[in-house]
Amino acid sequence: MLCNAFGVINHFVNNALVLHPFSTPSPIAMKYGLLWLTMGLLLGVRAIVSSGWWLVCLWPAMNLTVLGIAYLGNWPWIFGKRPNGRLSFVPVVVFLPYLLYAWTIWRLTYFVRREHPYDIVTDQLDIGRRLLAQEMIDGIDNVIDLTCEFAEPTAICSAVNYVSCPILDGSIPTWPQLRRLIDEINECAGTTYIHCAQGHGRTGLVAAALLMHRDPDLSPHDALRQLQAVRPALACNGGQMAMLSVLKAQIDADKPQL
Repeated sequence: MLCNAFGVINHFVNNALVLHPFSTPSPIAMKYGLLWLTMGLLLGVRAIVSSGWWLVCLWPAMNLTVLGIAYLGNWPWIFGKRPNGRLSFVPVVVFLPYLLYAWTIWRLTYFVRREHPYDIVTDQLDIGRRLLAQEMIDGIDNVIDLTCEFAEPTAICSAVNYVSCPILDGSIPTWPQLRRLIDEINECAGTTYIHCAQGHGRTGLVAAALLMHRDPDLSPHDALRQLQAVRPALACNGGQMAMLSVLKAQIDADKPQL
């Protein structure tokens, strides 16, 4: 039965991506959304039916249900990430069960994973995970924060030109959001540090898009290979690769015709 359910989910996600390639989130984000939504609804029904102490579960049930809708709608603003890198109080309270889970996983990974916190791609570009205040890299002038579920340390935001561009984990930005971000990075002077939570998916998408803009002859796979040469665990999912492929087609179309 579970296999049939996942088969239906895969069929729905793949067809949605073909019909509306970038009005929907990436396939992985859609699966996250359907998973959270299903878990939230089931937990909510169980809490109402069982009553008693089960009613305490209505909070995480509501949390998961709204989170699932946010993933299906590709709404990174749902966590209330501010331009200054802070998270708004009300969304933190609403989504505290999920945020505690995300923050705990990040902290455990911080202690367990044998991976550099950051890696140098070029003289003007570094990539990596979210840094703690004491890990801030010397010589960084600009920090591009792609997380929506984490606050950026105040010490980092106040020391550099900080830019927040929230993207849901495993998802993709909108086209206007990506264009504005690439233009803003290209206008930044000095060295730029791009990061998401772990420095893999969202970071890979934006850093690859930046490299392709700076070198129009690069393909998405070329750009990713350049990034993976310094950060091997970096990878883009299917939706992120599809976005890079369309970006490459746009870059090629904008090249002057000889």
